Amino acid sequence: MSSNQRFCPNCLAQSESPNGVCEHCGFAINSYTVLPHHLIPGSLVKQRYQVGRVLGEGGFGITYVGRDTVLNLKVAIKEFYMAGYVNRNHDASATVFATLSTHQNTFTRNKEKFLSEARVLAHFYEEPGIVGVRDFCEENGTAYIIMDFLDGVNLKDYLDRKGRLSPDEAVALLMPVMRSLQRVHADGIIHRDISPDNIMVLEDGRTKLLDFGAAREVSQTDIKSLSVILKPGYAPEEQYRSKGHQGPWTDVYALAATLYRCIVGVAPDDSMERMYRDLLPAPADTDAACPIAISNVIMKGLAVRQPDRYQDIGTFLTDLEQALRTPDDAALAPDRRSVPGSGAGSAPRAAAENGDHTVLADAATGYTVLADAVPAAQPAAAPAAPQATAKPEPPAPQKPAAAPVQPKPAAQPIPKTDAAPKTGTDTAPKADTAPKAPAAQPEQPAAPAQPVKPAKSGKSGKKLPLWLVILIVVAVISVIGAVMSLSGGSTSSHSSAASGSSQSTSASGSDQAAPDSSAAASGTDLRTVALNGTSYHLPMPAQQLLDAGWVFEDAALEDQTLAPKDDLIYIALINEYGTIDISLTNSSLNTLPLSECTVTMLYVAEYSFNDNYLEQTGNQLVANGLTLGTSTMEDAQKVYPDAQSSGTTLTVESSDAKLELGYSGDVLNSVRLSADAAAQGTAAPDLSTVSTERPAEYGDETFISTYAMPDFTIQSSVLSSGIPLLVEDLTNIGWTIERQPDYLPANSVAYVYLRYDVRSTLKIRAANYTGNAILPQYGIITGISFGSEALHDDQMATPDLQLLYQDQPLAQVGQSTKSDVQAKLLDLNMATEEPFDTQLKLYPYGDDGRSLLLNFDQDNVLLSITVNCPFPMYIYNYESEEAAQ
Repeated sequence: MSSNQRFCPNCLAQSESPNGVCEHCGFAINSYTVLPHHLIPGSLVKQRYQVGRVLGEGGFGITYVGRDTVLNLKVAIKEFYMAGYVNRNHDASATVFATLSTHQNTFTRNKEKFLSEARVLAHFYEEPGIVGVRDFCEENGTAYIIMDFLDGVNLKDYLDRKGRLSPDEAVALLMPVMRSLQRVHADGIIHRDISPDNIMVLEDGRTKLLDFGAAREVSQTDIKSLSVILKPGYAPEEQYRSKGHQGPWTDVYALAATLYRCIVGVAPDDSMERMYRDLLPAPADTDAACPIAISNVIMKGLAVRQPDRYQDIGTFLTDLEQALRTPDDAALAPDRRSVPGSGAGSAPRAAAENGDHTVLADAATGYTVLADAVPAAQPAAAPAAPQATAKPEPPAPQKPAAAPVQPKPAAQPIPKTDAAPKTGTDTAPKADTAPKAPAAQPEQPAAPAQPVKPAKSGKSGKKLPLWLVILIVVAVISVIGAVMSLSGGSTSSHSSAASGSSQSTSASGSDQAAPDSSAAASGTDLRTVALNGTSYHLPMPAQQLLDAGWVFEDAALEDQTLAPKDDLIYIALINEYGTIDISLTNSSLNTLPLSECTVTMLYVAEYSFNDNYLEQTGNQLVANGLTLGTSTMEDAQKVYPDAQSSGTTLTVESSDAKLELGYSGDVLNSVRLSADAAAQGTAAPDLSTVSTERPAEYGDETFISTYAMPDFTIQSSVLSSGIPLLVEDLTNIGWTIERQPDYLPANSVAYVYLRYDVRSTLKIRAANYTGNAILPQYGIITGISFGSEALHDDQMATPDLQLLYQDQPLAQVGQSTKSDVQAKLLDLNMATEEPFDTQLKLYPYGDDGRSLLLNFDQDNVLLSITVNCPFPMYIYNYESEEAAQ
């Protein structure tokens, strides 16, 4: 930058310094370099906001210091700039342009989301724990948000400088952020990018959360976008999955991770690593001197599996505050992670002392991150009765016909690839029980170690001594040599089948028909398995398994329902002989009982398939001729010649299904079959289930007391209605619908676009709080503003609007003053707050998502009234579905 610069790009004051150093702030003006894609200092946005130097830059935007030339205030200017998708050369023009034509749609779509987020956050201006949004606009081919300038450092730098904090300090520091975020969640917004570098610590000690915006709703189908959203250590597992179920619990995880960093001094392990084996020590088990109660609350907030976590910030805060009052209360939010070796009576801290919190992984991603880098667990060894040491014999190639019951090998299934636990209760996951070993059996050779499901016994396997390993290897080589000589040099036990024999002996010793590899290769149905003689074709209704005698292991699930588009993964079903696991999804439009949902995954492991107190064997699984517990890997390779091998796992995939076969030694000991729910032929929703009448719930007093504001009425020359409004309340007074979904699924919200005339348009959110799909006209409007003029997409011009409480006037747009309204509210003893000087927020029924926001002008005259209702967590994005089609 030249020395004749007339203002400083740092403080934006006039500068005539001959040496290029600002006489006001000491900034070295000459040393500041303006990169080609940055705006030139001195540029104006909206002909009002003067641009200074770059404060920071990320994958979604560039933040500049700025000055409001009208109010002469220092501000921060955030420019939407998707690195890799757009470019600019400021010497030619300030306009941003897409680098490729294919990038334009992605950039435009996410720019609109950036602006939409700004519009919403403008309602939270001066919320204590959130950076204030003052203005926003579109210009230079992109978009801008004007925010309050915060003088301080981010929490990451603050901690680097100060070191770790005491638990009391950490909670107090983050409390404003957590309380403000609780109010934001009530309006249906989640942040999804909370971490120490997005929290600003001001000079006076206050904290504010930054960067609401593009990262929240950017399409996760874009790898570039996804990589920016994820913050290792602070992002829960659902953010790694394109269809991960996200909500307030997603931000709870990030807040708990931030507290962990403040107190322990390091960020938590990445959630995807913890899914496979959770080795994260609780704060109480580090040298951070964290009381057990606070430690427990943080660890519950950091639960890998979403249902184990706090579901909202309110309950998280309640327990945090209780933990501060009773720091030694170990019974508060105890650590319930599944830990090998921790029995029912284990103390909460036993998990960390054990050092292994095993959580088997989900993965819509298809694999567990860094799973191969985690040391494999040793198989569990059953304790033997005291006896003389027996010299082990080499493993026999066949099972004796009438051998006594042998101890089952420790489980070595395919790692589960879904993160959520068996849901329905808030109890700890059950430990898995290893089979009992007879007292007088010699120690068996251990199977090759690989990822295992937690063993119920909790006993760790013993290492074989070196001499024993050598002896076993020599014996196995001898046996193989003998078999080769008997079979004419072939190592395959199926050579007789190739020459016409109808029987073959598997390596496990049981007789079964040899698969016809040519027929299998051309005609196998990947999605079909036979369970106890009955053929099942995934995906399928859960009722088919229930009709066959399987029941939910957790009886509470029999009465549980599932919302549309939701799923439950790894639910245990049991019969008299053992256990299987399934995953369920609801692909309908209505809330359904689990029995009516669709099975999309079936997982069977040999060690739990026939595991009962009588040691009876009555369950059998066969997949295209491959039998669990007897078939060999060679058998599978004949059936699936193109299967992908990964150590002890064979994987077969088609366009709509995936089969994973796990082996212990050479014997099939686990099967995991997953299928796309769309393969069921029900991808197109059944519109006959959509209710075409006004929901009966609207006449139910309990429903109204939960979602409506029965004491309030709004009246004007064009509109008279109770609160909340329905979409049809607007169409009844002349508004026409320009765009809407065909239906609103149960417990969902979607955008509806309306127009009155060329100047009057509305973009509103219509919610369905019922358990059945309804027509959009019956949707409850979750957020709408009424004012003297339409300033936003969700604001309706009603200059003579009056708000009544129990039929008595409370406030009128354009007439009532703030002091008048406050006096009436004082008489009504109604809970209120002042987000800032020109606002009053009313909570008539407590902080349950229902609120009224009154905005006043500089003369304290009422400008507008905003009605807010509870926000369903499922957003039905029918617009993206239309675009995909």
